[in-house]
Amino acid sequence: MAVAVIFGSVLAAVERWDAYLGIEYVLSNILGMQSPLTAIIPETATGKILNVLMSVWALLCATTALGIAAGMCLVQYVSAMVPDSIFGFLRYLLLYIPVVLMLIACVTGGFLAIFEEWTFEQGFLYMVSSVAGLANPIVNLEVTTAEGAFVECLCICIELGLGGAIIGVVCSHPIVGRFILYFEGEAVAIEDESKFDESEKNANIADTESVKNANTATT
Repeated sequence: MAVAVIFGSVLAAVERWDAYLGIEYVLSNILGMQSPLTAIIPETATGKILNVLMSVWALLCATTALGIAAGMCLVQYVSAMVPDSIFGFLRYLLLYIPVVLMLIACVTGGFLAIFEEWTFEQGFLYMVSSVAGLANPIVNLEVTTAEGAFVECLCICIELGLGGAIIGVVCSHPIVGRFILYFEGEAVAIEDESKFDESEKNANIADTESVKNANTATT
């Protein structure tokens, strides 16, 4: 939100928009909302260039937030609960995590349906489309109320944090570590060999110096 306020205010000043329009525009881009909060777009050359730069920076900020979420203590605790076997890993990845995502879509879709006066099914399917990032949404609906837009923004922020948590769980699992090691085994071997060569070189230098010292002492 702070990123949207800063970047949106700057873009609004360049394009001569109201500040809240710039914030809504940037926030819609950061969260990848199916129904943007505003339909305006930059029209000046400076505004378009600034929009590209801010979009890249906003993407970096979003991915940084994912990385922070992946490294939180709660995520590490959940990661420790995942079994080390491949079947246990797949059970969490293909069953438990999707169930959690569907439950979140149920709750958030229900709140969204209340504010937008949709049916529960429409709200659920709308949020499922948002969670999955579908290019062609399952339902042809748009958020029209301020309350609905707030709920959608809040839900997408939660989903981003959950996405970072999933990344943390997956990356810290031993199965993934062994999979990476399978492809990077040669690189590790080369590194170990270079360390061995360096240690052998240091040992030879030490032997040479000891021989010199012994010769000096005898003379």
